[in-house]
Amino acid sequence: MEDRELELIAEVRRLSREEFAPRAAKHDREGSFPAENIAELRALGIAGMALGKAVGGMDISPEAQMRIMEEIAHGDGSTAVAINMHAIVAGFIEFFPPFPRRNAVLEDMAKNGAFICGAGSVPTGELDTRTAGWRVTEDGDDLVFNGKAGFASMS
Repeated sequence: MEDRELELIAEVRRLSREEFAPRAAKHDREGSFPAENIAELRALGIAGMALGKAVGGMDISPEAQMRIMEEIAHGDGSTAVAINMHAIVAGFIEFFPPFPRRNAVLEDMAKNGAFICGAGSVPTGELDTRTAGWRVTEDGDDLVFNGKAGFASMS
């Protein structure tokens, strides 16, 4: 791993143990969203950690990303789940062909620390799982997603 990745892991470790962990039980008890954890991770650029440099991201290696997620989870599992939901969707979006809305969303993540949420699962409890998942069709300048999936709000 590169020095910049090791430094980021160390800073996330510090935040997780000194800041996130003491707040985790309170958030769990109250059912509240750990907004302050997300804000602190935003300040470190975590929203763009998995994005490539071509779209303004940090281009953090997969190994470093996993170590960062592990450190976040050590302090607060809920925060780690929320960040993972963001990372999954951010990765999907980055691999879409370039178009204005995609580019704007990726830039917002990389430059402004915007987070996005999406469930990374598809219901498979049915006998016939061929209908699970999504279909994407073009409608003029828009992409229309239809299908069955879980719902997630990142909170």
